[in-house]
Amino acid sequence: MESDMIDIQEKIVQLDEQSEDQKMSLSKKFIVIKSTQDFHRRVLRAYEFNRMQKVQKSIIDYDDLTEIKKKLTLTEKKHLEFMKNLFKEYQDNENITFENHAPSKSFYVHFITLTDCGIVVDGDEIFELKPHKYFYMKRALVNHLINTKHIKLFE
Repeated sequence: MESDMIDIQEKIVQLDEQSEDQKMSLSKKFIVIKSTQDFHRRVLRAYEFNRMQKVQKSIIDYDDLTEIKKKLTLTEKKHLEFMKNLFKEYQDNENITFENHAPSKSFYVHFITLTDCGIVVDGDEIFELKPHKYFYMKRALVNHLINTKHIKLFE
């Protein structure tokens, strides 16, 4: 048993001496391999992050998830279910729906000017309402003209 220990210790000493000679070249190789490995990990994380973002976007946009599920990995499927449950819980608690992304039609009007109606200012935009021109604007901007005969509304 002791002879085996002595043999092992001698081999360790020999290996240490050999590694001293090769230490410089090993450290350079290690640095190159380590930096390459770190690069590949960063690329993989960026790829996974973008896939997770697409999963989240598909939930918010109410896309068809059956085709997406076929292409997902197991962790992405878990993330998809987690996000669906989280999104559903958020909508249930706040009574919010994202099904319609278009602005409400009642806030905007489509009309033609019949006479010169002057100038309307909206923030940093100025609209000159000349006769016989078509406009699509916020109702609040032309609310004072709606009941007059200066403009004609379209449905």
